[in-house]
Amino acid sequence: MEIITTAPAATAAKSGNYSSASASSSYSKSVMASQALRSSGGVSEVNISALEKGDVFKGEITNLTGKSVTVSLGNGQTLAATLMDNVSLNIGNNLYFEVKENTGDKVFIRPLLDEKFSPENQTIEKSLQSAGLQLNEKNMAVVKELMDAGMPIDRSSIMKVLQQSLNNPDASLKTIVNLLRADIPVNDVSIEQYEQYQNHAAKLNTQIDNVSNMITSMYESLGGEESFAGDILRFNQGIIDAFTNHSFEDPLPSLPISQAFAMDQAEIDGFYNLSLPQLDAEGQTILNSNGTPYPEGAVLLDANGNPVLEPDGSVKLTDEFVNQVMKENPELSREQVIAGIKSGEIPFNQSSSFPNEIQQAFANQLRSIGVSEDAIKMMLDPNNSAEDLMKAIHEYVESNTSLTDDQIKGFFSSREYSVLVTSVAEHNFKMTPEQVKDKNLVDAFFTRVAETSEKLADLAGGFSGGQNMSDEASNMNRNLQFMEMLNDKYTFAQFPLSLSNQDTNSELYVYTNKKSLNKDKKDISVLLHLDMDNLGSTDIHVQLNGNKVTTRFYMEDNRSVNTVSMNIDQLEEKLNKLGLSLNSEVVKRESSKKEEVEDFTKDFINKDIPETQTIKRYTFDMRA
Repeated sequence: MEIITTAPAATAAKSGNYSSASASSSYSKSVMASQALRSSGGVSEVNISALEKGDVFKGEITNLTGKSVTVSLGNGQTLAATLMDNVSLNIGNNLYFEVKENTGDKVFIRPLLDEKFSPENQTIEKSLQSAGLQLNEKNMAVVKELMDAGMPIDRSSIMKVLQQSLNNPDASLKTIVNLLRADIPVNDVSIEQYEQYQNHAAKLNTQIDNVSNMITSMYESLGGEESFAGDILRFNQGIIDAFTNHSFEDPLPSLPISQAFAMDQAEIDGFYNLSLPQLDAEGQTILNSNGTPYPEGAVLLDANGNPVLEPDGSVKLTDEFVNQVMKENPELSREQVIAGIKSGEIPFNQSSSFPNEIQQAFANQLRSIGVSEDAIKMMLDPNNSAEDLMKAIHEYVESNTSLTDDQIKGFFSSREYSVLVTSVAEHNFKMTPEQVKDKNLVDAFFTRVAETSEKLADLAGGFSGGQNMSDEASNMNRNLQFMEMLNDKYTFAQFPLSLSNQDTNSELYVYTNKKSLNKDKKDISVLLHLDMDNLGSTDIHVQLNGNKVTTRFYMEDNRSVNTVSMNIDQLEEKLNKLGLSLNSEVVKRESSKKEEVEDFTKDFINKDIPETQTIKRYTFDMRA
């Protein structure tokens, strides 16, 4: 519906707070109540013809005859208008009107019938009038967010949000209001991290995995043909410094070499594809004279996929394969090694003096840069730490002037060295459950991770192609800063955990309003979120009232529901031994409820939760 009025036909008194900003959406139109023309003090006359497209004002329908409408503007002035199409209007309606077009002699207006033009807007207008603030889009949006958050809508509260919005123009008003409500400092870090937490994108463990993978990618990139050996050496020194050189005496233990190369057989096979035999064009396994299958990549194949034969009729071995076996048998000539492989006298892909193929292959990599057998045994002594191994290798390479650029780049960009670096990274970025019990170790851990992430960000930023790693490390560092802000008011932490000597993806969240610690501690509510291979995504709500424990398990599917239900008696038995009774329920979770269960604001920031409750949330991603 549109209404057309002859522009000069009416004038209206406007408030000194009049704004002519255009509205760009149904909501922005609703909050353009600054256009409402009132008869309050300090008014001045304005021609309707001065109104611009998008301006909004408010009026009351005082007369309706056919398509002729009279609109009272609230100050004794009236506006005569004509309906352009059918619309249901009644005398007494208080409506907002938007200027659709102003041709100079005619003004086209239309009523805004959006449901958002409701009593809520009347409250917003009154609060701004009471505060002596302009009735404009921004101010009304601020009041609405304060109302939605259950916060005061007085002048002081409104001005505080407006000032923070001015200081942080890219932040949403909702984020600013929620941070102020939680009494968390409003700055670039808290705004960014709060929104990441709200969007489930701030898992510290995920950031750790990303940074670890990016470190490996940087080694691979710096080991490329067009790179210089000096660059990969400089990067390696920076990595060592980030993980070992701290501003405090680190009480956390170093990583033993035995754990750095700890991989089960399936992981080893997957790493090297050792289980794949060499096949010919017909899919037949190629064997040596002893009946042992050649590993994939050992035999040279022609364009048709058949083995290339030597003059004596035996298969021709690839140089890469021969060179690899020669490293394991440095006392033999090339001809002796080839003859031994074909006859079966020299084994291949077998570990000799080291625990597994990964460590054996690492020893071969050391041989490729000229490290002696005695030095290799000393370096790979199980009593040494992985961090010391990295230092020893770096010192050796820097002092050995006979090494070529290709040898240096090949070693540091090898898969074997990436295993070592990744193990050191994950060890430095994760804790064991036993360590979490010690407050001093927890403090040292977070200090170490903060320092390391900052160094990694600076390091990567100094290399071409390192910006992604620098950004991710910086994001991890800001995540830690945000947790520190939260800890001023709450007990909150994420603990990336290493469980059962495995690199499991696990995180622990603890949410506790510190104000509740001085209240009744008998009523405690706990939310656990677990992601497990066998059970899938699992949410568990636990409530403790005195000695009564009530649990509700939300499972991903019916199979998981049955699995937990069949074993719930084990939990009940253990709780009974602690003097606690259990009332439990296991249900299949509705997919639509997942986001609600994991909502950061509702779980933690939202102060509507009674302060007599302590909310703790534990999240684990692990194998079960």
